[in-house]
Amino acid sequence: MLPAFSTVLGFLSVLPSIERAALASGLQALVLAGATPPVDETLELTTITPDPAVIEVNMAPSRNCGEFLWRSQQVYAAALALKLSPYRLYFNGQVADSGGAGQITYGGPTPQTSPFIQYGQLLPGLVRFLNRHPALSYLFAHDFVGGSGQSVRPDERGLDAFDDLVLALALMDRQQDMVPELLWKSLASFLCDGVGNSHRAEINIEKLWNPYLPGRGRLGLVEFRSLRMQHTAQRATAIACLFRALMALHATRPCTLPLIDWGRDLHDRFALPFYLKADLDSVLAELEAAGVGLRKEICQVLHQNEYRFFGKVDLPFGTLELWRGLEFWPLVGDASSPQQTGSSRTVDASTTRIEVRWMPPTVEMEGSAPLGSWHDWGIYVNEIRLPLNHEQDSHGALAVFGIRYSSFVPGNGLHPTLVDQTPITLMLRHPHMEEQYVVKLHEWHPDGLAYPGLPRDLEDARERRSARVTVAKENRPFGSRPQPDAEARPLNPGLTHYSLDLRFSSLF
Repeated sequence: MLPAFSTVLGFLSVLPSIERAALASGLQALVLAGATPPVDETLELTTITPDPAVIEVNMAPSRNCGEFLWRSQQVYAAALALKLSPYRLYFNGQVADSGGAGQITYGGPTPQTSPFIQYGQLLPGLVRFLNRHPALSYLFAHDFVGGSGQSVRPDERGLDAFDDLVLALALMDRQQDMVPELLWKSLASFLCDGVGNSHRAEINIEKLWNPYLPGRGRLGLVEFRSLRMQHTAQRATAIACLFRALMALHATRPCTLPLIDWGRDLHDRFALPFYLKADLDSVLAELEAAGVGLRKEICQVLHQNEYRFFGKVDLPFGTLELWRGLEFWPLVGDASSPQQTGSSRTVDASTTRIEVRWMPPTVEMEGSAPLGSWHDWGIYVNEIRLPLNHEQDSHGALAVFGIRYSSFVPGNGLHPTLVDQTPITLMLRHPHMEEQYVVKLHEWHPDGLAYPGLPRDLEDARERRSARVTVAKENRPFGSRPQPDAEARPLNPGLTHYSLDLRFSSLF
């Protein structure tokens, strides 16, 4: 058992004696228990802590992104040797986060040299910038996002909190000398979740300059929490580079643009991968224009989002892609839930969102007669034609829309009478043709078979997701041919500008 040491030097002087004793005893490994050793600027410390279902690793601080990559590679290699994974693979090929997260903390060698202390408008500028770019909140995040999640945005706490944040930032702009304690006090009530928990906030400033946290509250540290455990050390480092570049930009040129009240778009438009990628592109373009752009290789890593891709269907007249969108799972009120004791929280995860992308043909299909332009074909779900949003990306024109549905019946959920709505069936129809193409997204094996086991790796998981997308050609049911110029946007409470919620179909 280690005694309590008053200085780092005293602790370090004991280690050689412990090492000699361990070697003389032939020990291959040794666990030191007892009092936690002291820490100062001369000692770098990586801590490993068992948490429920995960192992938490707090890496020692890195001076730059190159050092961060090196340390991350050591952690990932050690985890691989122990058969630990930074993600989870489900039987049906879905890739989920590890159950933990990959938060990144920034600061300085000392509290006084922290960039957040040296540049008083840096943190307010980042609060504004992240508000205006939801991709930074959602694109790299874990599965549990939203107002009940583990990295709540300030504008997910309600309209009253949003209005007060607008006022708080305006008052901070008037300060000529932003002292550290005022900086913390001005934002601490907004950078937390709905019940005041800073550990569930997108930006955690608990250790920035908190006078109520003795010993470790005034460290000049800011933690960005809307990050899942990344699949590779390279991707974790790319994200570290991104936020470091944002800090470099806003340290001397802080964002002063007004906050955006996104309203429903926040959990509708920005729940779709297409719009999150477009938003990230605008962030990268802004960094480039400001002279702090990221290298092409880093940008390519940031754009890796393939684990959300289900599959695609190539047809003679167009290509259909299906992607997994974000869903903002709500908490379930249950007196018997473990959340009453503080150990966990019960959520209703039965709602799933997918993104439909419809575009011109990406491959030429030999021997196929022309079947009209891709614009002429409509996509129907439950006899509702999706009002696709026509967009542009780097490859050209395409159309995008989201679909929400109940993917299973939970033991305890918000709507106990809702049924499982899978598989999702999409009908591709042309106004002048009798045949239609039926594309189905199955939640499980299309034939209802059992999988031989969990996917071997990410490639095996990708193949299983792709196999869940099937296509068939059939005759259209009698009387289902729409008018060529009909606008199929019925009065449906589940229909928004960006998505159709099929759960409301049970009302009709």
